[in-house]
Amino acid sequence: MINASGYLLSIIIPAYNNAEFITATLASIHQNITDDVEIIIVNDGSTDLTEERIKAFYREQNCNNVKYISHKNQGVAITRNVGLTHATGKYIGFVDSDDIVCPDYFTILLPKLRAGKYDIVEFNLTRDIHNLYHHKPDTEDSLVQHEIILTNDNYAPLIPTFRAGQWHLVTKIFHRDVIGMDRFEEYRRYEDVIFCPFQYFKCHTILKIEQKLYFYRVNDKSITENII
Repeated sequence: MINASGYLLSIIIPAYNNAEFITATLASIHQNITDDVEIIIVNDGSTDLTEERIKAFYREQNCNNVKYISHKNQGVAITRNVGLTHATGKYIGFVDSDDIVCPDYFTILLPKLRAGKYDIVEFNLTRDIHNLYHHKPDTEDSLVQHEIILTNDNYAPLIPTFRAGQWHLVTKIFHRDVIGMDRFEEYRRYEDVIFCPFQYFKCHTILKIEQKLYFYRVNDKSITENII
């Protein structure tokens, strides 16, 4: 629930010309959302029907935990930084406006965050929506997870993480104290690859969940896929 320090989790969604997918993204996020979570949508000067689709979606939802911000087009780094400025959550996560989170996204992640033990909680993504994690109630399916503990400036436990080089921003939930005043470098391509590795050096305890909780859509209009 909301307390004096804000929400448990803020999810920041930068949106730019994603009218085709934004409704599905928001629908996936709202499947099992709770009052612990605030959603911050920052429209980066979209010129298509993105804003109309967002407003239409929330006309049919009774949501008091959504902030919608619109500004002129300035790029995804500035857009995420605007989201960070407005975030009040103890933890902060990011979802892209053309992707999908699994139905159990909040059911799995929120208990880990409530424990207050972790500086970063990370999980896996898939580019095949059929491989997105779905808990099957009639099975004894359990999460595969492990902790990474850093002590006395010994960063050796991070070697496998850095060798893997999976710096997807959307597969990490950060404690706001870890991010601190860090912000994304403006007007830089792959700004998340610049941002993410440095956060790990500020951690003491990291939780890695092996399940694929996030569907990353290969979208030829996205920033990642479009060099322009």
